[in-house]
Amino acid sequence: MKKIFALVISLSLISCTTPLRYTDKPLEPYSRDTQYRIDDIENGFVVTIYHSRFQFYPDLTAITLACKSELTSIAYEYAQRKNRSIKPINEQMIKISTGRKIGVGVSSCSATVQVQYEEYAPQKPITSTPVTPSYGTTKILTWDFSVVKSGPGNNYPVIARVQKGDKLIIMEQSGEWVKVRLENSQQGWIRSEVLE
Repeated sequence: MKKIFALVISLSLISCTTPLRYTDKPLEPYSRDTQYRIDDIENGFVVTIYHSRFQFYPDLTAITLACKSELTSIAYEYAQRKNRSIKPINEQMIKISTGRKIGVGVSSCSATVQVQYEEYAPQKPITSTPVTPSYGTTKILTWDFSVVKSGPGNNYPVIARVQKGDKLIIMEQSGEWVKVRLENSQQGWIRSEVLE
């Protein structure tokens, strides 16, 4: 009987694996099953997570998918809080490690990825002098994206972002800047060259 018990204990210990930890720094709770850490780097940040949960039937594919999903969600949420856009996350660049504690039925994974911010460089070169818009008319943004400022100049803070195809109503003009009303009724200033 002692030999059987020792064999069961030995098999339980052998069958337990833990995922590789990608950081020794403390993690913050994200959800019931996930903890995370974000480290800022030049023009981006690194997201590291640890995800674990009970699984009656071990399925490392499911835990891997859940881990990748949580990782990308955290990355997009963090960028949104910073009022920045990020480049699409390449799944091939995600480092991931999985493990399973057979005795308690817990599967876990650890993952990390480096995320890069999108550049705010103009997507379309300036080719001609913009046409002075008529006040009260609706114009459409022709660049991939642009920012709306609180005043007519680059030194004013950004109050909104607009994307290609957004409709803006012209309110007034000051030099190269046009005061517009957005579809959500918010008002701000945008360079006239980005409008059609």
